[in-house]
Amino acid sequence: MIIETIVCHKDKIDVMELYRRIEHGISKGLEGTCKDAIMFNGSFDSEVKPEYLITMNISKAISDLNYLPGSPFIIKPEESTKAFATRCVPGFKLEDIFSFIPRSLQNTERNGRLDIAIYNEDKEKPLTAIEVKLLNPRKDDIEDDVIRLSELLHLSDQSTGNSKVEHTYFACIEMSEKVKFEGQVMCHRKEVQDKYKSYLQEIFSSKTNTKFEVASLSIDDSFILTPEKVTGEEIFDGDQYSYAKHLIGVIVRLTKN
Repeated sequence: MIIETIVCHKDKIDVMELYRRIEHGISKGLEGTCKDAIMFNGSFDSEVKPEYLITMNISKAISDLNYLPGSPFIIKPEESTKAFATRCVPGFKLEDIFSFIPRSLQNTERNGRLDIAIYNEDKEKPLTAIEVKLLNPRKDDIEDDVIRLSELLHLSDQSTGNSKVEHTYFACIEMSEKVKFEGQVMCHRKEVQDKYKSYLQEIFSSKTNTKFEVASLSIDDSFILTPEKVTGEEIFDGDQYSYAKHLIGVIVRLTKN
């Protein structure tokens, strides 16, 4: 998965470009979450609880890519799973001049609300759903979210067709208090990436209809952050060293296999 700088314009945008822009927005939202948590509290640790912080930062970062209000992205935090899932399958078909075939109502097995649902300018054009966890999520919580995201890819109506959604996303932040110096960052990124790949391989071992990719993104400005020091310089002061930590943004992309 490549996160690129995006330049917005009003020209016609193909669907894959919309997904690339969404991925860019997720990465910027993860970075913004780390910065906000640190500015709010002086540091980012397990005491920072509100998950809506990451939900709002990702939503805002994606909305910043709109060139007009609600265009190309309509962003719906806390969207009903039933509403989004039903819109994932195509609408009615005109079989003949007198007969319409309506789509059936859809839902995921775990009913409730998606953290973020995104549509393309029209709520009948669902693009993706994003589930988020704030910091160092448990494997069980990751599993619950990615299974629901996978279900959205494979919804089907016998009369009108299969899900219009191509990709769905899970995002979170991983923190390590053992990473103190720049030379440790690449190893930390690989460690996080390998952990999530292992989790996902286990989760989807019997669900071969979904493939996944994992990106681990070093939040550079969060490297070695303390209330007193907010640069990437290495710290040798004993008190500051004890507070040093490294933050990584994790993005999982799920796709139909």
